[in-house]
Order: sequence, then structure tokens, then C-alpha cells
Amino acid sequence: MTAIAKYEAQKIGLPANQKSIAFFSSLVDRAKILPMCQFLRDSPSRNPDQVVARFVAFFDDSSWLIEEEDSDPQPSLTTQGEPSEQSPRLAPVLPSPAPAPVPSAQIGDNPLPPQPEPELEPELEVEPARVPPLTPAGKSEPELPSSASESATRVFDMSEQRGPLPVTLDNHTQLVIGTGIFRTLNRNLINNPALRPVLDSKIVYEVDPRFMNGYKAMTLAGPVLDTDLDIKTYLCLVKLLGSMTDAQYERAAASYIEVTPEQFYSPLAEFLSPAEFGNYISDFMRTDKILHSMKRLHAFQMTLFRQPEDAEVHSGKESKDSSRMKGSVMIVGLVSVISLDGDGIIRITPNLPMREMYRAASRLIAVNRSTIIGFEHPISRIFSLWLTTIGNGQFKQDWVYINKKLSVRGILEGIHPLTEAGYYKKRHVKMLEVALVELVGCGVLECAYRRHTDTQFTPITPENCKLFILDGLKVEIELTRHRISHKHSPHNGQSEDAGVHSAQLPKGLQEETSDELSDVSAVTLSNEITHILKSVDFGRARYLTMPDIVELYRADLVKVAVRTKLLRELDTALCRKTMKSVLGYRRERLANLFNIALDGPDKAVMAGVCAEFWGTMTTSNDNRLYNLLSAMPRESQIKDPDQWAITYATQIRDFLALMVTEEGEVMLKGIRAAMLNARLINLLTKASMTKEAKLVKYRAEAAK
Repeated sequence: MTAIAKYEAQKIGLPANQKSIAFFSSLVDRAKILPMCQFLRDSPSRNPDQVVARFVAFFDDSSWLIEEEDSDPQPSLTTQGEPSEQSPRLAPVLPSPAPAPVPSAQIGDNPLPPQPEPELEPELEVEPARVPPLTPAGKSEPELPSSASESATRVFDMSEQRGPLPVTLDNHTQLVIGTGIFRTLNRNLINNPALRPVLDSKIVYEVDPRFMNGYKAMTLAGPVLDTDLDIKTYLCLVKLLGSMTDAQYERAAASYIEVTPEQFYSPLAEFLSPAEFGNYISDFMRTDKILHSMKRLHAFQMTLFRQPEDAEVHSGKESKDSSRMKGSVMIVGLVSVISLDGDGIIRITPNLPMREMYRAASRLIAVNRSTIIGFEHPISRIFSLWLTTIGNGQFKQDWVYINKKLSVRGILEGIHPLTEAGYYKKRHVKMLEVALVELVGCGVLECAYRRHTDTQFTPITPENCKLFILDGLKVEIELTRHRISHKHSPHNGQSEDAGVHSAQLPKGLQEETSDELSDVSAVTLSNEITHILKSVDFGRARYLTMPDIVELYRADLVKVAVRTKLLRELDTALCRKTMKSVLGYRRERLANLFNIALDGPDKAVMAGVCAEFWGTMTTSNDNRLYNLLSAMPRESQIKDPDQWAITYATQIRDFLALMVTEEGEVMLKGIRAAMLNARLINLLTKASMTKEAKLVKYRAEAAK
């Protein structure tokens, strides 16, 4: 509509400013431009101006405008109480037509002044609006009063909902968060659009009548959304749209709203420091990650069918024109328009069928957006969303009860579905283990597990979660209850239970002595040491200073020292095997942590253990083997291995010569096996240099 209005204004010589665009937008007959809208939706890469130029020949004498005899006379664009020409860019977001200000539509904490009611009809107001400024740090958003009028009801609220939701919660539909459109993807898939999987539009999903009225089947189309940035963008989008009233939503759907990236991603500022939040936004703006994430959300589409047989007939068809499809259907997108323009402003046009889908829902799920976004691991975000869809809805003392027993395979099929030819591996089980540990550690999940050899369930608590391990797909998990729908997030220190556990756990660990572990077997000590060392996450600590890292992991390092000392006395061979299991590139950093964090006898014990089992270590800056290897391309970048062997013959010869020396053996410890395979061993094998490949492989294994 904006592109048509711009065309009409320029056609008669008027400037394409906001006032003229608003006037002509109100004259556009939406029914006549449906083919254009459908064409633009089928071709999201096209510019609206290009689409208008392409279709203008089919509309004689501006026939896309409302005919004069069928429309009421247009009132003057300048009405009493209307802001000046520049004021819309400073106005709050979509002020409610009700005379009283609507707190739920405010993102800041300054109430809107009462505005005189304009003469212009609400549906003809098409001025783009901006959201109000972000809520200042330390202040909370105002909640709707209990006596709010019907017009103040938020657009995604249910009609039978008892009062407004707390401002930290948003309503979600199970069709979006419980159907597998969000998945945990590898980095190479996230950063490469050509490799990103897409949803199969031929698959027909049955719609659970407990969640949706009137629709019995659906199909999904578009790219698979990741649980890294896409899920954050989706939660921020629902927060922004869900804060509107029905009238605001309709006016925005007829035009668009404008927000800055900082305002759009304001939920991230709830648990990030101002410096971290600013760096986060600027980094994603510079690398276009925000732009690509919004394109993926715009490309997603679901088609709802009233009868399953209609879905079977139309599944897999390319046409998105519902007028050509038999049966009752509703095509829903998460958003009609969402774009990050060159001026750094995000422009959003809500999707009206999205609102209709919410209205047809027989059950909506309230989710704390900060709880989901604040999880460190992507798998934890989709796991927590999935938990909200399987709960029985019983709310008691700040908890939502689940009371379900599922196998590891059953949970993975819900949060990380594979293709028909795929099968779950150990890394998938490890992903679920990481998610369980994080959710239990944050105090938002209560659960227990039972191996196939056990007769009873063992609770997973914040005290023992770091030592918890999943043995395989047959392990049974008892999911008891969750706090993901609680108004307080554990990531900003508001979860009382999580705060108690985090305050008590380090104290208990620091007081632990060898006498208390005298009855523990050597195998148990070895397993505990391995899991604690793996839990030291250097990726998470990359933005922290060394004193902060030491303070974060001091209790764990003390625990490792106590167990290592006892294990060395019980079984030296097992102690050596345990310490050798630590990857080479982590050993130096762990040794430095032990040296700084420990005192007295514990420090001396770990210094001796590290020197005996890890030997002399060298940093990557002084590692000539590492420098040679990092200058060579990866296997995925090479099309002709024989040509690679000729081009890098000098580097290969220098690497082999240095590797067999005593100094080279020390350097090999600081190189990851994955890097060695991808940049040298695999390419040597493909280039028929099997002897050299085996030499490098055996030397590397011996050095570890």
C-alpha cells in the first residue's frame, strides 16, 4: 500500500512525504490488490516498488483506488489534535483509541498524556509509528489495572483469560513452539543459507483439538529456524506485537511500525549489562545476522486446514493463493513485513491471520521470555519451550506440573526431530544432558532419571547436576514440574530457589575434605573429576577477566584437587588416564586456573599432577606447528587434493620435520585433533600420501 501511495503521489507531482502517502494509502482498495500482495509474498526478495511497477499496466487509470461513488468523502488530513508533520517520528507506538492511556502498550514507564480524539476514523490512520523509549534500568513496566476496559485487552490475550499477564510473560500458541520449527543447528548450517534445512511442506501435521478450534490439520513451509538468534528474534517479536491492543494491531497491519534494533531486542537488556547489550546489537548489525534472522522469520508460513483431506490434497503445492485452493484454509505467517533498512530502523507490519490463529486457539501458553533467552546453550531454549507444551497446565505455588515419564529418545524426538534416514548419536544424548543440567541448575526444572538397570528414579538437583550423566537413549526421565511460566526470571537474580542453591553450593564444596570421600571408589572419583573438568566452559568465560573466571570456578577447582589427590593414592594408572582424557588445547588454561585459584597443599598437588601427566605445554602463539597448520586451508575448501599437495609441499615438509623432534611432540599437544584431521591428515590421505598421514596420526595420538 505504501508503494502504491508513493506511485500515485509522484504521478500527480506531489512529494512522497508521509502526509501524501497516508492520504493515498487510505484510498487503496485492498480487495483489488490481493494478487499483488500474493505475488510479493511468493517472491520475498522483490522490492514492493518493483512489484507495483510490474502490475501497474493491469490497473487502468488508477483502478486500484476506491471508486468515488463507493466511498465516503475523505475528511481533511489535518484534524484537530493531529500532530505536526514531524511529530509522528517521535510519537509513542500506536496510541490506543480509548480516551484513557493503555499501560500494556507502553514499553517505557512514562505514561502517555491524554490525547484529544481526532476526527479521522481509526482505520484511516496509517501514519507509521515508533515504539516509546526503552524502560530505564532498574524500573519495571506498568501492568494493566484490574479494571481495564475491553479495548485495553492485548491482542494475543484469550477472551476467558483472568486478567492481564505480568509484563514479563507472553502468550504463545502450541502450533509454533511445539511443532519442531525451531531446531539446534551446527554453526556451519547457521552461517550458510545454502546448507540450512527447510521444512517439508508435504508433511501434514494433525492439529490437537485441545489447542485449536476449527482446524484439524496444517502444513509448514520455509527455512528451519535456529535456537541461537532466530528464537530470540521470535520471542522479541511476540513481545512487541503482543503488547498492542486490537485497534493498534489493525492500524499497524494497514501500515507499519518503526523501532530501533535496541528497542526491538529490549528483552535481552533485562539480563545483560549495558555494555554487553550494546556490543551484542552492534556486532549482529555489522555482520547482518539480524537482517538474515528477520528474513527467515518472514519466510516461515503455516497453512491451517479445517479438514484433514484438504491438507492431503494441497500438501506440497507451490501456490500460496488461498483463492485457488479448495476447502477452508488459513495461511499464517509470523509477520507480514519485517525489514532492517539502511537507516538502521526495523519496520514491521503485523500479520492479521496470526491474530486469527491466536483467537482460534483453545489454549495459549504463557512463557517468560527472559527465562528462555537467558539460557546459555541453544538446546536449553528449545527444550524449555517444549516443556511448556507438554505440561498439564496445573499451576501450584509458582510451579507448573508436568508429571510425565519419557525416554531420552522420546524427548529428543520432541525437541530435535531427525529425518526418516537419520538416527540419534551420542552427541544428541549429550545435548539433552547439557540442557537438563542447565535448567536444573537454574532452578526452573525438577526432574529425576532412571537407567535401565535401576529400579528407582534418582532426583537431579542443583547440587548433583554437574555430576549427572545420560548413558544412552533408553534412560528414562521423570519430568515433574517447571517454572518457565513464572513471572520472575532466574537469570536476573529473581528466582529465590535458584539463589539459595547458588549461595549454598560453593560453600559446601569448599568445606569438602578427603576424609568425607574415603568410602568413594576410584572409578566414581574418576568420573566426577572428568565431568567437573568438562563443565569448565571457557567459551562462556571469554568475556570475563581472569579474577572473575577464578571466582566462578574456584569451588569446582577445589573439588577436583581433593578428588585428584585421593585418586592418585588409590590408583595412579586410573588417575593418569583421567587427566589424559582432557583435550590438549584445554590443558594449559586449566593448569593456569589451578595455579591461581588454589592455595597451599592443593596447589602443590595439582602442579605435580599437571607436570607429570600433561608435561610441558606451549601456547598457540609459540607453537610453530599450530602456526603452520592454521595457514593451510580446510578440507572443505579443497577441490583437488593432488594440487593441494603440490601447492603446500613446503609447509607439509616443514611440519613433518618439526613434528618428529622433541620440541614438536610438545607442540602437538596444543593442537586439536579436529583441526589436525581437517587441515592435514584427511587431505594427505586423499592425495595418496598415506604414509605421511599415518605418521602424523600416530604421533598426535602418542603425544596426547
